Amino acid sequence: MKPLQANGGNSSTFEGRYEQALRIAAVVHAEHVRKGTRVPYITHVVHVSRLLQEYGASEAIVLAGLLHDVLEDADDDTGTRERLAAVFPGFEAAPGPDSLLEALVGLIDRHVGEEARRHAQAVTEQKMEGGDPRPWKTRKLEQLAHLRSADEQAALLKGVDALHNITAIADDVEAAGASVLTRFNASPDDLLWYYGSVVALVRTRLTPQHALSAALDMRLQRLRLAIDAATGARDRFNGGRDGMPGGASGRRPGHRR
Repeated sequence: MKPLQANGGNSSTFEGRYEQALRIAAVVHAEHVRKGTRVPYITHVVHVSRLLQEYGASEAIVLAGLLHDVLEDADDDTGTRERLAAVFPGFEAAPGPDSLLEALVGLIDRHVGEEARRHAQAVTEQKMEGGDPRPWKTRKLEQLAHLRSADEQAALLKGVDALHNITAIADDVEAAGASVLTRFNASPDDLLWYYGSVVALVRTRLTPQHALSAALDMRLQRLRLAIDAATGARDRFNGGRDGMPGGASGRRPGHRR
């Protein structure tokens, strides 16, 4: 894939579609920060997109990297609608989250492309149901089920997203200690179970020899060591398994919280 170049946003070219996807992501995530930090959230999706290029992803997957949290995290408020209308003249969305999502889907399809939108939508978590938050474990099991049947390009998207998240958590735990782990809606053990399961499935979909598989293995080990050092845990379970924490039995040796 050729390197990105500056472009005015002509959606007939890859550079133009990238510009349009970046604008959509920047507007939707304008007021979002990384969990428990002041780091603008847009940094995450830009890193994911950049890494996808490095790992040889298709153009549609690189674009989906920029958009992979847009449909999941778009705030149903006046500010989001006004920002979108200012950047994309003619954008309209009736009140209500479903109307906003429908309008965003149409916006992405027109300016970026249906293929990129479908890939982004495939990794979108349904966080709410009937006005109530859905359980963290339920959402993650759904993501693992999708990854289990994903093709190589979709596995790249999920794997690179996990790679950047794992790296960011490890960086923060190493710098600030166990307090970082209170940011999440899951225990340290459950975080390691989930990311371990993602790594195991990506290895299956891409092959263990793939460069991303190797990078994920190293970063997961680093995260495990950082959490162990921060919490004083020992004999942490050895890697994730598809489905239950600690393998088919659902049990892990060592310390449990």
